[in-house]
Amino acid sequence: MSFLRLAVIALVVLASATIARAESPAEEAFQEGRRLLAAGQTDEACASFAKSYDMVASSGTLLNLALCHQTQGKTATAWNEYRAAARLARNQGREDRAAVADQSARDLEPKLARISTTAVEAVAGLHVATEAGPLGEGGLQVDVPIDPGSHKLTAMAPGYLPWTATVEVKEAEQLTVQIPKLEPEPVLPALARLSDARSTESRRSLVGLYLGAAGVVALGAGVALWSVAYSKLQSARDACTQGCSQADRDNRVSDIQTLKGVAIGAWVVGGALVASGGYLVLRKGKGTNKTATVALDPSLGGVLIQGTF
Repeated sequence: MSFLRLAVIALVVLASATIARAESPAEEAFQEGRRLLAAGQTDEACASFAKSYDMVASSGTLLNLALCHQTQGKTATAWNEYRAAARLARNQGREDRAAVADQSARDLEPKLARISTTAVEAVAGLHVATEAGPLGEGGLQVDVPIDPGSHKLTAMAPGYLPWTATVEVKEAEQLTVQIPKLEPEPVLPALARLSDARSTESRRSLVGLYLGAAGVVALGAGVALWSVAYSKLQSARDACTQGCSQADRDNRVSDIQTLKGVAIGAWVVGGALVASGGYLVLRKGKGTNKTATVALDPSLGGVLIQGTF
């Protein structure tokens, strides 16, 4: 293969790579970021660098993003990005970029603002956060780099009301914030009453089911007793048709009347129990002070049903 042909192939390959690089959305966003940064449009430049880095994690892009944030005055953000760029560059075999990132991070350290928090009472699960997220790994008694400016601090713990405060941090300032004793979360009376009401409703429904079941049993017993009385009546008719003594006849009638009376009583009691049980089951949310009762009063020679609804 001639030298000229090799040169042409090399030029074609290089041109193709250049075109592909120029057409890459990540590269386009990166170049746009550089143009905007040079033009003094820092906020827009940072957004373009971040967009490019989200598409392709390049250590060079992260270096430019850190520089952009440093220009904005976000020293802590830039410091963290320089350190991340150094680690990424080494992973990508770019020791030159790693050295630049390390030096940039060291140059920023004297300008870093740091914040530390202490608590009057360090309750279990206490953690501190800013509007950007958790404050460091723990936040308590740890100097955490933070961007200069106004920040909203929030201290939270399970079972306690959150505490918030706004702090103003200046460049290179070492700020300590003391978190007061957190207030326990109040027990909501409305929810407690609702829970009690639901518990009462549940118990009332259960009593209603028991009453209804007992009523069904009583109704069934009434049917059985009536059937026995009817059977005895048929037997008495057959016996007395052929002739029976007055005493035998009176005994048979007494037994039949007793069975019929008890059967009717069982029906009445069973019906009352079913009605009372149904009422208790179906009266959800209609108060808790009323009760339903059923009683027998043998002194009246029968069944007495008393109901309070």
